[in-house]
Amino acid sequence: MSLLLQVLIYMHGAFLDLDELIILCKDRVARKFIQEAAACYKAGAYRSCIIATWNAVVFDFVDKLKNLSESGNGEAEKLLENFDEMSRNSKVRELWQFESNIPNIALNQFEFIAPVEKEDIERLFKDRSRCAHPSMASIDDPFEATAELARYHLRSAVTHLLQRPATQGKAALSRIWNEIRSSNFPKDSDKAIIVLSKGALGRARKSLVKEVILGLTIDLLTNNSFQDERDRQFSALLAVSSMYKVEASEILSDSLSKIISERVEDEYWGNFIEYVCRVNVHDFLDERCHILSREYIANLDSSKLISSGELRIIEMASRIDFLQDMAREKLDGFSMTDLIGLVKVDDRPSEVRSYILGILGERAKASIEKISVYESLDVQSLIVCFEELLVLSEFLSDKDKKMLLELYCSSESIRRHPLSYDLVRRILRHELDKSEYLADYWIVFKENIKLFNDEHSQSLFEVVDEKSNNEF
Repeated sequence: MSLLLQVLIYMHGAFLDLDELIILCKDRVARKFIQEAAACYKAGAYRSCIIATWNAVVFDFVDKLKNLSESGNGEAEKLLENFDEMSRNSKVRELWQFESNIPNIALNQFEFIAPVEKEDIERLFKDRSRCAHPSMASIDDPFEATAELARYHLRSAVTHLLQRPATQGKAALSRIWNEIRSSNFPKDSDKAIIVLSKGALGRARKSLVKEVILGLTIDLLTNNSFQDERDRQFSALLAVSSMYKVEASEILSDSLSKIISERVEDEYWGNFIEYVCRVNVHDFLDERCHILSREYIANLDSSKLISSGELRIIEMASRIDFLQDMAREKLDGFSMTDLIGLVKVDDRPSEVRSYILGILGERAKASIEKISVYESLDVQSLIVCFEELLVLSEFLSDKDKKMLLELYCSSESIRRHPLSYDLVRRILRHELDKSEYLADYWIVFKENIKLFNDEHSQSLFEVVDEKSNNEF
């Protein structure tokens, strides 16, 4: 590849990079000056590029003051009034002093920039003055603005200041906390991304992102707020972690285990389990967290699991890889009657209810599979299976019901078992209580049992036949 071609490829990449920087600018006027600066750079007019870049910084800074003033910031309003008065009266010296003080004000009064970024903005101002005022450079050794210097200033101006919203630092953090505390803040993380990206967290500095992620994490792990507020906090945390994936991974990888070790007391391990269940942080946890959380589950008092709060912890633990076996072991000690009692509590959280129903479904399936090989079962074991299914009859899936009806029709031994009729009748009653219509498998069942002469089968046939005829 020739040297000329390499240079052209490099310049093409640099131009694309500048065009992307232009899009990042928030203020319309500042964006216009950055476009002008980029055009100067492409034309090789590097002094003009640096001057236009500084002009963009000034207009962006003034625009940020306007935004803060409109939101009631007295300091910003006073600075704007002074700037307007100096502009109207053409006070050149005072205006120059205002411009030279922009880096200091941006850092110390409004925290628009960080200390290290202030140095870059100050360097831009000095180089802008060298470019605009030849008298500041030696006649024998005039100031040379190189392509690298011009591009460095252009990039620094955009990334440090022009792409940021009007609030950063403590003011931005305060605004973010108030936004998340609002009852109107969305609990859906996708919607939360839209809300947060339009505010102070849109193109935020890593320091602000870190404060938000760690602040939410500490509060979620160490405070027992109302669930409604916790749901909003989790939504915000998931949104920020999605907006800044790389930064979030670094922050949590460095700090999460330490926070848990130093701040999470015994009574807050339930919060830890909810956090790990809802936020994908498994890779950031050390072995200590695994051990202590497993001990927490093991030590939960089974008699207190009746409370929806602790049952919810068990349900969430069942979705965490290193806690699944402990959670399941805890609920396996409950009888089916106890579990059914738990699932019928009206204020039970839906996810907990679904989890218990899943366990009941698995137990029902196991009993049906045993009945299907009834010839290998002793009489008592078969009775136990039927009794379990009688208890679980209202929680059977359509697939389970269909399989039981097929077993009833295909096996005379099962059909003649005293509890078999009771089970089918109870399933039918639950079916009729839920709906006016019977599923198709009941029609198939009716056609099969009409050939049987026993009293129980005929009784079932009459009920199903009457109900199915009423549907037409």
